[in-house]
Amino acid sequence: MQKTITKDFLTYRSTINKGEAPRYYVENHHVGIIDRSTWDKAQTMLYEKPGKVGDSIPAQKKKRGYIGSPFGNLICGAVLEHGERAGKECGEGFFRVTYTGVATGYTDDRSLAATGGDMDTYLEKYAYAYPVWRCKQKMGKREGEKPRQNGTPDQKLYCREKHGRLSDAERKAANERCPSESIHECALEQSFMEMLYRLKRDYEKNHEASEISILFQKACEQMYQQMKGNSVSVERLETLDAQIKELEEKLQETIGRQVTAMRDAVLEQNLELNESLAEGNITLDEIDSDIRNGLTGNDIGTSFYHAEYEEGSEIEAYASLAKDIRQRIESFRKEKETLSQEQGALTVMKKNFDLFIACLKELPEQNTAEMPLKVNGQDVQGSLLRDVDGKPIDGAVANLNRGRMKMTPDKIAEAPDLLHFEKGIYCAFIQKGTVTGDIVTYETNFGVKLLTCGNQRTLTSFLGFKKCDLNGVVTLVDAPYRVYDNTVQYRGYLRSKAKREQAV
Repeated sequence: MQKTITKDFLTYRSTINKGEAPRYYVENHHVGIIDRSTWDKAQTMLYEKPGKVGDSIPAQKKKRGYIGSPFGNLICGAVLEHGERAGKECGEGFFRVTYTGVATGYTDDRSLAATGGDMDTYLEKYAYAYPVWRCKQKMGKREGEKPRQNGTPDQKLYCREKHGRLSDAERKAANERCPSESIHECALEQSFMEMLYRLKRDYEKNHEASEISILFQKACEQMYQQMKGNSVSVERLETLDAQIKELEEKLQETIGRQVTAMRDAVLEQNLELNESLAEGNITLDEIDSDIRNGLTGNDIGTSFYHAEYEEGSEIEAYASLAKDIRQRIESFRKEKETLSQEQGALTVMKKNFDLFIACLKELPEQNTAEMPLKVNGQDVQGSLLRDVDGKPIDGAVANLNRGRMKMTPDKIAEAPDLLHFEKGIYCAFIQKGTVTGDIVTYETNFGVKLLTCGNQRTLTSFLGFKKCDLNGVVTLVDAPYRVYDNTVQYRGYLRSKAKREQAV
């Protein structure tokens, strides 16, 4: 507010306020089109998205937007067992390859039976796609272009053709290069969201004593010690804070004495005001308040009371002292601002952490069907078909297929949810992820390392989960394709006999 001022009341010409009058910054003045947390997340995604491992282009100079999966910042942490680097971590990046599977039992209005097609001439198949992440080192170098972070075209083609079914010799050679396993993207997403909900609920319950708060405090202390060891500016910042605090207290004391001296002078010269004070129509506090309301940027005066002060009087001495203190405070604050910019890493960490906590608080506790979310490993320990680790329960699927076990609405409501992956949170805060077996360790931009488990689960590990679309329709995941059922494709083929007849 008051970014401009009108110096000439005759012409009403306004100019930029360069300090001639007070300026005010008002936060949350009005309701935004979107909430502030969503805005901050979007801006962070646009300008601070994680770059790929080995990418030399700074993130802030890249094209706005993030295309595809955000897991391009994963690296392999498996310990090599063979070769010159035996005993060391692999350190290579992962690349994404999409496989297809047959959606057994799926049908819709595209089928031959629904369209009246000739079933003696054509075959049909419903297929679904699912992405998998593989270590580039394990798949080896292929002929073609130079290796890229997301794998060469030949590597991807090789993986699709093999579909993960390697021969014994190929599997042995691959394990010698790197013992890591492929990772399903749905497992990465679910493990990440389960970790977020665990942190959210822990923070809401324990606040500053929560796991994430304690980890952040340790990260800040570590950063502080590192800064303190590398620069003397931290000690100077502490000194400046103490000096500014001491001067502010001295300023208030000086102003208080100045106000008392001005009040005594006004009462001595103003008989009417003195009589009002004696009759109880006005109090000393009210007089002091009126005098203080006359404070200006560089001096002190009165709004409703006027008195003549002699040059060199006590009032003038206090005014001069207050002016000098203000100048010293302003000088110290400028120096502190300069030093704070040099030590901005800690400030950025705190800002990112505060934003991360705000994002955690906004995670919904209900799905779009307004059913309470059931988080696997927290609210429920697995489904009726799979345990908490995704391993099959003996006979559960067979009982469901044979009708011995029925999935009633109550049972579906108690099933764990396939959580909606918060891509914005991942892109905004995760700088890198290291995959070590079933565990992924994520490094954040606020100095904390976050661990997730259950990353080696497959599509079948989520059987018995429930998923809810944007319209609030709840579906039970009773087949692998339902994890990605929005990508089921229909394919029609000529039968072998029809092909031969066409050739003739």
